[in-house]
Amino acid sequence: MSEKGKTTLLREAKNIAHIEGLVKEVRLQEREIKGKNAITGEIEIEVTETEVHPVNFFAYEKTKEGEDNGIFSSLKTVMEEYKTITTHGKEEADAVRVDNGRLEVNDYVDKTGQVRTFPRLSSNFINRVKKDDSFEPKAEFTTEIFIQKISREKDKEGETNRVDLDGVIPVYGGKVVPFSFKVPEDIADYLEDNYEKNQTMEIWGKIVNFKETVSEKTSAGFGQDKIVTKDITKREYLVTGGTDAYDEDSKNAYDKELIKAALAERDLMLENKVEEAKKKKSAKGGAKVGFTSNSGSGSSTNSNTGSSSIDISDDDLPF
Repeated sequence: MSEKGKTTLLREAKNIAHIEGLVKEVRLQEREIKGKNAITGEIEIEVTETEVHPVNFFAYEKTKEGEDNGIFSSLKTVMEEYKTITTHGKEEADAVRVDNGRLEVNDYVDKTGQVRTFPRLSSNFINRVKKDDSFEPKAEFTTEIFIQKISREKDKEGETNRVDLDGVIPVYGGKVVPFSFKVPEDIADYLEDNYEKNQTMEIWGKIVNFKETVSEKTSAGFGQDKIVTKDITKREYLVTGGTDAYDEDSKNAYDKELIKAALAERDLMLENKVEEAKKKKSAKGGAKVGFTSNSGSGSSTNSNTGSSSIDISDDDLPF
């Protein structure tokens, strides 16, 4: 125990993602991982015409006790029965809801040997729902964070009226993952004036994963007009509200020394991953080597690089 009576193992934060929409595509596969049969991959859920959210899933066929894993069976049903927009069209595609998704990160080592970290969504469960009045396509989050930094957002033209909120989310097993949020103009000043580094708070908001293809035309002085097509994308976690900062003596407020220790463990884990990648590259005679590591859960599919390598520890699995 610390002087304030807090436990020496970080409490797992409230960390919930709610995704509701139509199944656009199922990219799950059954394969052997570390000598055990498993299902891994992602399911794309369309919320609007311009917003699709990939959610990562992972489950071994058997539990640690050797029993049949219900999560595996559920994912098998998804693979065999769920109808997608890609295959069946929007009218026939299944409506689904993910009630207990998680915010986490995908760490991987790129071909230059540098660690890259991207936010992603993960879950154990997905359920089909009826397309009735209760069906409400959306992507939202609620999470507790330990604040590391509050600063004005910057773009190519300088500071904006929004705020960047950077912090860490304590996850399963006493680990932490870094996470960044955007705070809109209407509440940015309040956040800057009333919160500071090393405080704990709960925030909620919208998950944005926007992509739209647009065409721009340049009129020709002679001959044909020039048409340029480009994709406009935006991916962010937009805060719409939050609680007051927890009192520093509260049992729910995170101890900065425990956070510091957990961050040091994370740094060591990433260093080990880099060294492991170097060894694999050397063993393959300098061939390109990439792998994924999910910090905070057992799933490990890298949708950013297309890598299908798996690096999973049973200690990372929250089930």
